[in-house]
Amino acid sequence: MGTVANTVAYSSIKDQLQTGDIILFHGPSAESVIIEKLDQSPFSHVGIVVLLEGTDHNRPLFWESSTIQDLDDFLAGKVQGGVHLVDLESVLDYAMSEKPVHGQHYQFAWRKLDPGSNTDILDKMLAFMRTVDGDAFPSLEEMAIHFAEGRLDIKCNMSTFFCSELASDTYMNCGLLTTEHLPNYYSPGSFSKEHYELKLLNGAQHVTEQYFQLDKYM
Repeated sequence: MGTVANTVAYSSIKDQLQTGDIILFHGPSAESVIIEKLDQSPFSHVGIVVLLEGTDHNRPLFWESSTIQDLDDFLAGKVQGGVHLVDLESVLDYAMSEKPVHGQHYQFAWRKLDPGSNTDILDKMLAFMRTVDGDAFPSLEEMAIHFAEGRLDIKCNMSTFFCSELASDTYMNCGLLTTEHLPNYYSPGSFSKEHYELKLLNGAQHVTEQYFQLDKYM
């Protein structure tokens, strides 16, 4: 996956981000390459934008499950890895600060959510987030087992979340996504235009991907 021609600066989309929007990551690391090859998708990570307007955190935050261990979790009030709510721009900068592989850096894509007639998304999201914040991110082996079980409609008994499992479970708890499949059925590619597998409810839909990059890396 080379540099996408229509990549725009983060500053040009920052003020358009809304709670529920999807951010996809294409990564050059060995783990990312494995995930993308197995999934046959250009993306290996996914998370959800959260805006807490009227608070001290009135900037785009990112709800994700990842191996990042040193960013402030705005729900827990402390630094923690796994499932956390962190500053979006800090996550993007963290990814870009990693050593490039074969000259390749991370690339990012934004999928804007049109919520349709769904209401109170943030309240529903926060209620769910508080129940799972701080849960662990699985190992690559555990994640593979977890995902395979999801594809077989087997509910996983692990008390962990991989990124797309967290995103889909969050959408389900917000009433945005059907429960036809278990949360561990979904992969990052499930949220992309290539593999789109989400059956959203009440008129909700996603706009196709807009690739973007932090301004200082443009």
